[in-house]
Amino acid sequence: MNETDSPSFNAGFAATKVTHNDDGNALRLAWVKGDRIGIWTETETAAPAQSNSAYLADKEGTASGFSYESRSERIRWQSETEPQSFYACYPYSKDRGADPHKVKVSVPAMQSQTNSNETVHLAQLDFMWAAAENLSKSSDDVPLSFHHAFSVLDLELTTDTRMRLDAVIFRCKSNPDAAVSFENAEIDLATGKFDPSTAESKSSEIRLDCDFATSWPSATHAYMLVNPSLGGETMQILAVIGGKEKLLVEKTVPAEGLPVGTVVNVAVDYEVSADVAIKIKDLSSLSTSNCYLVSEADQYYKFKATVKGNGNVPAALSAVSGTADITPKSVLVLWYNTVQKDNKWVDACPILLSSLVFYRDYVFLDTPKDFIPGNVVIAAFAEEGVTYDNITTDENKCINNATLLWSWNIWAVEGWSADATAHKAGRYTVMDRNLGAVLGVEAKRLSDNVLAAGAIGNYYQWGRKDPFIRPVDYNFSNNEDRTVYTGSGTTKRFSYVDAEKGSDVGTLEYTVKNPMSYVLGSADNDYDWLYTSHDDNLWSSEQKSIYDPCPRGWRVPDGNAFVGMDIDQSEDLSELGDIRGMYGWHLVDTATGTKIFMPGAGRRSFENGKLTNVNNYGYENTPMPWVGYYWTAGIATSDRSKAQSMFFDLNTTRAVNNRYEPQKEMYRANAMQIRCVREE
Repeated sequence: MNETDSPSFNAGFAATKVTHNDDGNALRLAWVKGDRIGIWTETETAAPAQSNSAYLADKEGTASGFSYESRSERIRWQSETEPQSFYACYPYSKDRGADPHKVKVSVPAMQSQTNSNETVHLAQLDFMWAAAENLSKSSDDVPLSFHHAFSVLDLELTTDTRMRLDAVIFRCKSNPDAAVSFENAEIDLATGKFDPSTAESKSSEIRLDCDFATSWPSATHAYMLVNPSLGGETMQILAVIGGKEKLLVEKTVPAEGLPVGTVVNVAVDYEVSADVAIKIKDLSSLSTSNCYLVSEADQYYKFKATVKGNGNVPAALSAVSGTADITPKSVLVLWYNTVQKDNKWVDACPILLSSLVFYRDYVFLDTPKDFIPGNVVIAAFAEEGVTYDNITTDENKCINNATLLWSWNIWAVEGWSADATAHKAGRYTVMDRNLGAVLGVEAKRLSDNVLAAGAIGNYYQWGRKDPFIRPVDYNFSNNEDRTVYTGSGTTKRFSYVDAEKGSDVGTLEYTVKNPMSYVLGSADNDYDWLYTSHDDNLWSSEQKSIYDPCPRGWRVPDGNAFVGMDIDQSEDLSELGDIRGMYGWHLVDTATGTKIFMPGAGRRSFENGKLTNVNNYGYENTPMPWVGYYWTAGIATSDRSKAQSMFFDLNTTRAVNNRYEPQKEMYRANAMQIRCVREE
């Protein structure tokens, strides 16, 4: 036989398809290219003539053509004149059997849902059938309209606080012999009717393993595939909490059973007892800040979101900053990044995006079960319901249809305590790593340049609280800016705008509302990102202000913090070949001998915002502790357009006697590293 002896198959969905709103990976409302279905065919004289041949979807969409997987097993017309029937099911399995009227099908007694409100697991359990009967060869095309055989139970669980949900059980109370779940029962693909009595095994319950925390204050949805033919039975829905079963609700199924191919919603309010309630760590319990450290996996955190920074508005800033109070109505993740691979950020967020919520003055968030190091920026808005789907931006990629009130940096480093690892140098207690970095001295001499870049922290323009990202590779050579991920899972680049646009851009108000905008220095204002004047009060050597980016209990160091320190002499006198791969220097307190590792992280230029002075001076792209710039809160004495930084520079002409300046004046529009010191 030739190809003309094989019909064409086109499949869609019946009007009774499940209308559940999900991410497209759950109940199959649309075909995915490569989806496999099984097809049977029979005639009155050949029943079945061919059985369970695998066919693959040609394209994505609610309708698709299907092509045979194996030419030798393709479905054929059996006769020029005799009517022929075709039957199909999704998903394909070689174990379905040869008889389309007795296909093997199951509703598993054990199901599993990974995350709250997730429906991905249903795609693996779903079963659909289709029939096209009594067609003649002249029809050529065989239309297959797929129907769902089972139903989905949606437990909508609302709790007064959060708890860990181990499992949900759907159990028949009235009949211990009821087939709530079964293995390998027979279904007739001509009608979609199945007979649980033919099953190899059955159970009066279904257990959905959850192992996630309930949402709060919004509802948690737990989904399971269920047998709809339980008419008249009394069913219980139970939660397993702390290893114990708790009855949530008891209902009797209508006599006609559950509606096939639909989602059956059961809403339950549950009061969580104190012994199983999840303990929430208040990051702002001692004081608020612009940056919060998280260090534990699978932990629930909150922080107060009605206060700007630490709440300290110096009198000199009150005219431009107003009060420290804000009234948010919604929050979202503005951007995040984490570890790197192949010179790209990995799309993994240090917090669970689905957990983020603003409620009664607080932002609530979860960390994942497997800890993800990195940085997250969370923004608060004056309007309710702000999402990435409804935000619009102007020509500078700045939000123009919502009011961004404030933003915070969540800094995620597993098992790390800033206090426990700090160094005492002179009268200062100094962090062991840069602000936003996930590594400290352990990055020194790492063989992996991508991992070594973990010692480089975020970059900050002088006086601003919001971070800009580090490079993905210590050994980068092209200074290319990198994308970050937004809370919607898309990528986004930071924008670069000119301060010379004046009141529209070069203002404190603008930078608060647009934390992803790098404001370039203007010649008209001596390369400060502020256009109208130089403000010496944004960061302070005397008292931490609302724009200080360091976590609670820490601040930007004052202008004298690095005086009395120098590059470790043994490193300073090393040959060039010996210092390759160090990634930075140890600064030594000349009075006490205390050593502090400082990566050579360069800066973002005031001219264009690009990374520079990091390991790209023509030395074969070999990692070196090239140049370090670190902001202090100190004000320049010779030029008010500048501020004080700490600076070191590898002298490649001699490979010895490298430069070190504890008080180097730099333009404020540069973005540089920060090494926080403890508030004393």
